Amino acid sequence: MEHVAKATTKELLDDLYRRVSKCPDPDCKVCQQNKTAYNELLARLQATGVSLEQTQEFYRFLQGHPPKGITVPNKPRLFEREAFSIIWYLQEHLRIIPPNYERCDSCGILYDSNKEGGWVRDKAHCDGCLPAPGGV
Repeated sequence: MEHVAKATTKELLDDLYRRVSKCPDPDCKVCQQNKTAYNELLARLQATGVSLEQTQEFYRFLQGHPPKGITVPNKPRLFEREAFSIIWYLQEHLRIIPPNYERCDSCGILYDSNKEGGWVRDKAHCDGCLPAPGGV
């Protein structure tokens, strides 16, 4: 039996997007269907995407703290800001991690900005570190 590698959702989306974007005919029915399928898949991926807890686990992993039971040769040991840069890339460019997960500039934890925290003078703060009104 021939072994066929299973494509990831991201690979499938990228392949579909490449096919859609190469067609020169803006009224092509197949391309319109593909664009609709692409947008539906992307919305589904974003809706069922990565949880805050999974993102926090990945954030800790990038800092050299893999989850229990996982042995990693040459594990990464990034600083908090470096680790969050990777998460940011996965949020803003690849759209794998929801964009509402922020890193508190005061204490460094990740939090869901749709549920807590705020911005003061271009700095993100979780609820525990959010300055009182008139403070900072």
